[in-house]
Amino acid sequence: MLKKIPYFLVPLLLLIFYLRIVSTAKIKSDTYDEMKCLKAGQYLSAGSGWVVEASVFHPPLSYYLHGYLLKDGNFKNDDERIYYARLIMAVFSVILGFFIFRYAKERFGETAGLLALFLFTFCPNIIAYSGLIVQDMLVTLFIFLGFYSYEKSLEKIKDVKKSLLAGLIFGLALLSKFTGVFLIPIYIFLGLREVIRIHLKWDMDLKRFFTTFRMTSKKGGHSERPKGEKNLKNKNYNDYTLQNDVTVTNLIKQLIIICIIGLFVLNLGYKFTGSFKPLNSFSFESGFFDKLSKIPGLSSIPLPVPAPFIYGFDIQKHITEAGHPTFLMGQRSLKGWWYYFIIAFLIKVPIPFLILLFISIFYGYKRKANLIIPFACLTLPFILFTNSNPGARYLLPIFPFLFIYASDLSNIKKKLFNNILWVLIIWFGLESIMIHPNYLAYFNEFIGGPKNGYKYLADSNIDWGQDRFSVIKFLKINPEVKLNPIEPSTGRFLINANNLNDVFAIEEKHKWLKLFKPVGNIGYSWLLYDIKSDDYKKLLAGNPQDYYMNYLYGLIADDIKYLKESVKLNPKFIPSRLEVGRFLMKERKNSDAVSAFQEIIKEKPYNSDAYKYLSEINSKIGNLKLAREYEKKYKIAKILGSYVIQVSTDENYYKKEIEKDPKNAKAYNNLGFIYWMGDDLNNALYNFKKASELNPNYVDYIGNIAAIYKEKGMLKENQELKNEYLQKYNLIKSARVSQMQYGEDKMILEDVFVLPLE
Repeated sequence: MLKKIPYFLVPLLLLIFYLRIVSTAKIKSDTYDEMKCLKAGQYLSAGSGWVVEASVFHPPLSYYLHGYLLKDGNFKNDDERIYYARLIMAVFSVILGFFIFRYAKERFGETAGLLALFLFTFCPNIIAYSGLIVQDMLVTLFIFLGFYSYEKSLEKIKDVKKSLLAGLIFGLALLSKFTGVFLIPIYIFLGLREVIRIHLKWDMDLKRFFTTFRMTSKKGGHSERPKGEKNLKNKNYNDYTLQNDVTVTNLIKQLIIICIIGLFVLNLGYKFTGSFKPLNSFSFESGFFDKLSKIPGLSSIPLPVPAPFIYGFDIQKHITEAGHPTFLMGQRSLKGWWYYFIIAFLIKVPIPFLILLFISIFYGYKRKANLIIPFACLTLPFILFTNSNPGARYLLPIFPFLFIYASDLSNIKKKLFNNILWVLIIWFGLESIMIHPNYLAYFNEFIGGPKNGYKYLADSNIDWGQDRFSVIKFLKINPEVKLNPIEPSTGRFLINANNLNDVFAIEEKHKWLKLFKPVGNIGYSWLLYDIKSDDYKKLLAGNPQDYYMNYLYGLIADDIKYLKESVKLNPKFIPSRLEVGRFLMKERKNSDAVSAFQEIIKEKPYNSDAYKYLSEINSKIGNLKLAREYEKKYKIAKILGSYVIQVSTDENYYKKEIEKDPKNAKAYNNLGFIYWMGDDLNNALYNFKKASELNPNYVDYIGNIAAIYKEKGMLKENQELKNEYLQKYNLIKSARVSQMQYGEDKMILEDVFVLPLE
């Protein structure tokens, strides 16, 4: 490909890479997670320790880096502080780029090293997350260095210094992000693969291999070659000089050393806070850790791990168990899809790189087998064992290995292939340049490019809040533009991809807007619409028998005729019936309106809008008692409507659960909620208190008691418990219901009833 590599190309690529990150970091606003990370860094650098949940949500290495380095800085605001924090974190991506070059150069030559570095420094996904202060690129660095250092240590397995270095890097990976634990299976499979590779070279059939394997394991030292066997060297694989030392026994010894050093570094990073506490001394939120803590024998063993690390791991595990709102190709889910990461990878990675990867599968795969191990260990857990599909960024640790895997193609000497390779490289580079500075929203041509990305993915894949600065500027110039509309209407609208797809909402509120095409965008994460009343009329003209088109046009034209037609076409479509009821209210046909809303409630007992309108009607006609009753039912319906999963409201069900397990705090809490629904405040209070006694660390039980005190007029007691609730809510030892708040939308992900604490 290239006969000689100019010495300046490596630093030049790294410099261009860093400058692109810097220029992007300057104009992009903080993403949803970055402000939390920034505050956690300030919190820990101030010496506050691991007390609140935000401080343990991720391991602290990234917090330390920007927290301590910026501690004494004089910044105008948090936006400026985040900018400098981004510059600090970007340095670690530059370091990663250098080691990718070095590794590929050692394995496949200088040209391959340069190709791997080019792919890394021009990859839109890498640039996107290198310019943020989240932990993804930091753990990508240390997972790669962990792999690199361990592979080096296998060359001289008895060299303690190499094992110590691997252990140090393992500890730093654990301090970067919880996914650093995936280095353990990588180490195990790399070691076993090396044992098998070496001994299968000596023995030409499986029978002789297992004989040697057994002999080696028993001796725990040097294994003997069968007589007459030549000293084989694998010229395609690093030419290990001390292959005889790679035995199962020595691998175990080495892994123990690495784990001891790694755990020491981990504890040092947490200042040995709460180290060697047994599992049964923790209060866990996740079912996984809760079950572990109740296993006799295991639960009482002191853990050589700092307590904040365990708490943080438990929080993350709790999230994966509860699930995470996810969007994929027009569908919404809480539990995700097993193929989510596969689809995300195929549409978020530039096509020329996908072609390179495909070709590289058939070239030199034997000498690249080691690179497949981290790929498998870092992808299969997310595909097979999690309910959470938070974004393609969780695949970032596999990218260095893929760049190196593809870089070996530079060694193919055929002229035709070299020409094809140059075309793919130029194509890849142009893709990267053209998306600047909107790297986070990059999508390839399989789906028509980034302008169509919002149709396929959401959240950190395209809309992570990074275009807030640009939106503010746009709205100053265009004050008539409406922001994030909910109800069907006309005019110019600007809406972000997450809201358009109702990713973090239970109900699909923006179906109407998806019927129209955006006329522009801001950073591809915000869509601009310009909709006129004639546009609705055209939709109806094209689909006159469509209930939804009649509903939309009835709203826009303010014409009950079309709303009634919508009801006629689809009597099950509640929004049309609600709008008919509202029209009757405006016409002061209160009796007919009441009948319309009551019919809705018969079919949908917890339709909050129907109760709200019934309360308004009775309030206007002076029936205040009935108005208050409907107001209470509206409140109940709003609470129940915020649950993603259906939670039983059967009183007998919870009584039976308590009979089975008198210590079931959740059953007492939910039973208390049912009593509250029926205005039996005394029994509600008793059961909420019982739940709190059984699990005093669950802060939502305290909040429920406070809410009852307020409803009973016990304002002093309410304020005291409200203060206790607020003080404990963010503590790491406190448990709470898993929920998400996105603007006005609230999603409760668990089957624990919670009263609003107003």
